[in-house]
Amino acid sequence: MIQTGKSRTTGGLQIRLASKAEVARFFRTVVRTRMRTGTMLLSEDRLALADECFVATVDGRIVGANCLVFDTGDGSELSTEYVLREFQGEGIGTQLTRAGIERLIALGRTPIHVDVASAGMDRTLDRLPRKDRRYLRLKRSYLKYGEVEMPEK
Repeated sequence: MIQTGKSRTTGGLQIRLASKAEVARFFRTVVRTRMRTGTMLLSEDRLALADECFVATVDGRIVGANCLVFDTGDGSELSTEYVLREFQGEGIGTQLTRAGIERLIALGRTPIHVDVASAGMDRTLDRLPRKDRRYLRLKRSYLKYGEVEMPEK
């Protein structure tokens, strides 16, 4: 478990491994209560590909999650990251990204493929230590297709 300092708006932030069932409940709730339409990024099919997941909690409440795929045939993948809108901009996505990448490196699951969906995520990855960045294989899809916009209400 990664323990960090205080979040800007609430108490302490924790990043921890989570079960797929726990992350599935979080994603279902997000889609049902916060999205205008379903999104493939948070789908059960996409989650089924994951081998491990991390969640970010603030005061015991899940506010974000990401998933890791150990074997894509040519490496591993950092996949399906989402942070609740009211917690975005506080570094939670950065903490989730770092936890996932550090975990994959520790398990020897390199190279790590990352579909970079936004300039913000690109900046986050650029701030990682050079020793970690060397394992990344980035697909900067946002440069070709534009930034991913979640269908949030």
